[in-house]
Amino acid sequence: MENIQLLFKENPYMWYYVGLVVLCIVFVIFSQMRVRKKKNDFLNLHPDASRILLNRQGFVSTVTIHIHEVNGEPVQADMKSLYGTSTESQFFQDKTKYGIFVKPGENKLSVSYEHTRPGVMYKSVTEYTDPVQVVVNCKPNATYKLSFDKDTNLYGVEEID
Repeated sequence: MENIQLLFKENPYMWYYVGLVVLCIVFVIFSQMRVRKKKNDFLNLHPDASRILLNRQGFVSTVTIHIHEVNGEPVQADMKSLYGTSTESQFFQDKTKYGIFVKPGENKLSVSYEHTRPGVMYKSVTEYTDPVQVVVNCKPNATYKLSFDKDTNLYGVEEID
């Protein structure tokens, strides 16, 4: 206890550091509350919403699928929502899985693929694909997995339990 008091006496800027940490914790708590509220609002409006999980892998090499539009409406993060949202869809994250809630029926997704691996000459090498339209017929309350086959350069959608 004396060491802590001595630390604060010797370094008057320590109070600024503590205040900054507390401010960051409060910001994270409030932003998570807003994200949870947006997700619940979307699910209350569309209780039969389908889930599309995005295939994401990575440790040394990372694979990411990005969704740019759902039914012609942009899905992007802005400072007002702090999370990607639209009237057609809602991003979500559950522990290690992340994806998007969509309305049941036919949904047109604009998606792109990104693959990053360690490089020889450079620290990392990233390959991108241009956005492509993918049509997904969603059943109510169903879960789908969107993946990309690098060999054939095609997107695949499969229903999972």
